[in-house]
Amino acid sequence: MDSTKNTLYTLQKANLQGNSAITPFRKGETYQTVATITDDLWFKPLPLPTITGVEIYTSHRSEASQYIANRVAPYWLFSLVVGLIGYLLAAAGIYSSLDSGLEIILGVVLPTLLLVLATYLFVAKAQVKAYSSINSVTKSREIRIGAYDPIHNRPTYISMKVEDSQPLASIFHWCRELQDHSPRLSGNQDPLILM
Repeated sequence: MDSTKNTLYTLQKANLQGNSAITPFRKGETYQTVATITDDLWFKPLPLPTITGVEIYTSHRSEASQYIANRVAPYWLFSLVVGLIGYLLAAAGIYSSLDSGLEIILGVVLPTLLLVLATYLFVAKAQVKAYSSINSVTKSREIRIGAYDPIHNRPTYISMKVEDSQPLASIFHWCRELQDHSPRLSGNQDPLILM
């Protein structure tokens, strides 16, 4: 009915014995790798008269998302630093040897304009940055079979996952063959009355 080979590789911390006093293991830095290969074979005979229902469930879903941030452009910082340096130079008296008109322009007007420019750049100008996108595609193909279990004397339900390599047409064909040859699904036998 089903055969699946699963391979699992894990890296885990190990507690090794035989620690040496000369070359001891460093605490928390000893690991071991484990490779597990499982080959399962599952077979469940279903007598055709016990099958009470069959359905196919398929779901294909894809999702994509992109994270985009509108960040403040970095130029405002340069304008702010130059404006503050202009105020500091004026306060230190560096411009005092210049003409008074030029001193006012370099010590007050120019730094004030640079601070206004820094505020404008901070508020108005932005830099769009796109971060890593997430793309996911999920497929699910499942055949559900309802049957009556004569051993436990109760209805049972079997769910089979179908691999992507199987085309949908072959899945439908398999279920149609199951329905045509099951007496309770094809109408050749009275339905089960479950108590």
